[in-house]
Amino acid sequence: MEEFLKLTKDGMLGNVPVIVVLTKYDMFVRRMERGLYRTSIDGLSDEVIEELVKKKAEAELQDTCIGPLQQLAGPSIHHATVSTETDYEETLIRLIRITEDRVHQDAAAVLHFITRQIDSEFGIKASIEVAKKRWKALALWTTFKNHELHTDIVKVWNFKDPHHYLCCQEFRELMVNIVVGSRKGYRHYSFGHSVLRHFMSYTVHLTLVLQTLYLVSRNQELTRRAIKVALRSYIDSPMSEELFACIQEYDGQLTVWDRMDRDSLDKIIEIMQFYDASELQEKIHSVEFLSDEPWYIAKS
Repeated sequence: MEEFLKLTKDGMLGNVPVIVVLTKYDMFVRRMERGLYRTSIDGLSDEVIEELVKKKAEAELQDTCIGPLQQLAGPSIHHATVSTETDYEETLIRLIRITEDRVHQDAAAVLHFITRQIDSEFGIKASIEVAKKRWKALALWTTFKNHELHTDIVKVWNFKDPHHYLCCQEFRELMVNIVVGSRKGYRHYSFGHSVLRHFMSYTVHLTLVLQTLYLVSRNQELTRRAIKVALRSYIDSPMSEELFACIQEYDGQLTVWDRMDRDSLDKIIEIMQFYDASELQEKIHSVEFLSDEPWYIAKS
């Protein structure tokens, strides 16, 4: 292996793409988590602890793996840390992205459609895992906080979004408009307004909008214009109307206690696996990603 990597550094392999894949990343993260002193995390929220573990893992990985790898194969060597375990689906998406970027343009053109479809399926599965995670928290709260749900789902799709358009206030409000038809109640919903219906609607609608955007973005840097095109295409599709009616009908049949039953989570998963936004890909004309526009355009 070392000899092979040295060939990469010396340029002996020419344009052959080389990607070093570090597996079992979940075990590495758990080892970092065990290494945190209990006194240093007492009183911290799960989100803060998760961020501390992530930073510790990245630092340790750089010192013990990435640094030595770059010394051996050169600083430009591409690498990816992956795991097939639950909550790590985004690592597989990242590996596919790196692979797609590294292969020759001719090969990429041939494999593009297949790669994007597989990548999109990973995004759906990762969104389902987010729904499962947030469902556990939902059972303990009297309100549903869509802010955290939105952030978690966007994160697993791993878009090229340096301006954070997908997590900005304007896009969140556009998504809320799909779910409740107005901007009122942006932060959370009470059980009196059917937390389950909003949870189901927000999870499914956001996932399908992101799938639509992913299939047409072609791994390019996102613009507000592209996001709006994907959003409008989804809203105008029969699929969005079907989902609204399906979720409303299902929720209307349940009692308050039924809404927190495991069957409701299974229904969300069933809906997410049944509907597929890939059919919208052919109906969306090519989007010019180099140009952009504001979220809201004033009418003259």
